[in-house]
Amino acid sequence: MTTYEESGWCFVEASISSVLKASERRVNVSKYRPGRDETPYLLRLSNDGCLAGSRSAPLEPDRVASLLANEKKFYASSDIATVAGLYKTFFDAVVPAQRELVLCKLGWGDNDVVQLAEVLPCFCQLVAIDLSKNSIGAAGAKSVAAAMVVSASLTKIDLSSNRLGPAGAAALAPAVAASASLTVANVLSNNLDIESATLLVNAVKDKDVSLCGIQRDQTEADFRWKDLLPHDAVLLASDLSKAGVSASLRDLNLASNHLAGETGYVKATKVQGSSFHVGDKVLYEGREMVVSMGKDSDGDIKMIDMSGVKALADGLAVNAELTALDLCWNQLGREGKQVLEQAVKGRSGFDLKV
Repeated sequence: MTTYEESGWCFVEASISSVLKASERRVNVSKYRPGRDETPYLLRLSNDGCLAGSRSAPLEPDRVASLLANEKKFYASSDIATVAGLYKTFFDAVVPAQRELVLCKLGWGDNDVVQLAEVLPCFCQLVAIDLSKNSIGAAGAKSVAAAMVVSASLTKIDLSSNRLGPAGAAALAPAVAASASLTVANVLSNNLDIESATLLVNAVKDKDVSLCGIQRDQTEADFRWKDLLPHDAVLLASDLSKAGVSASLRDLNLASNHLAGETGYVKATKVQGSSFHVGDKVLYEGREMVVSMGKDSDGDIKMIDMSGVKALADGLAVNAELTALDLCWNQLGREGKQVLEQAVKGRSGFDLKV
């Protein structure tokens, strides 16, 4: 018996829906297990995993024709040319006019994105692509960057909650700087460091490009419980400092993150400072930090990285439109709170929660 994965007809149907439908609107009914309980139908689909799982990136017609001829199965061999022709007709009619691709939460890695990048030039009117919540690393970022540079229509790309790392940021920075159409390149939650986040900030220094997904007409932004780290604060600071990005933003919620991240145990001998008491300012790896745990019997200390908080304060200082900012539960410490309070000092009616 031919399985769903082996069937040529099913393969083409899935390939077509991968272009037209958002990831959460595609259902694999083969995983559905009927039950007698009162659970709503869509919830049962979700519980059975029917709404989850990966899928292939869109493919060019020649590649589909090759797979149909050599790997997929049909009851009648004459169907191969018919199905290949149907896909080509669809591709040529729909793909050049497609304006959005929603490819989030698919479990995609670098190989999937490399495959996607090969076909992206065919989407000549693509405006937005959502690749968030996958497992894309530096190699995938490099492929996406190459596609971004040649696109004249792309205005928004969401790469948040992936695994880009510093190498991925380094691959993206020149593309973001070179793109003439881009207004949003969301790279939050990507295991960056302060240096790579700063590299991206410098890439958009003279451009109104959001690095956090903030839309130009957005009045409120809620980033609670996103596990944001100090390098994410650097990206947020960039958005806040640009009137062309955040002029409409009035209320920003950053509560319950880690914007003032605490280091692990570090040997005091590797830290520059005259003393290592709690609250003392020290230098570690070229950055100013505040001691959060004094030297123990092993000669170790812990510190809070103030780089993100200070960058955020700098962004606040030049942002004249924001009226409310919630930073509760971010391990800011006394120093961090003072820096932020100073940034909005004298702004009547500003609601700062720290």
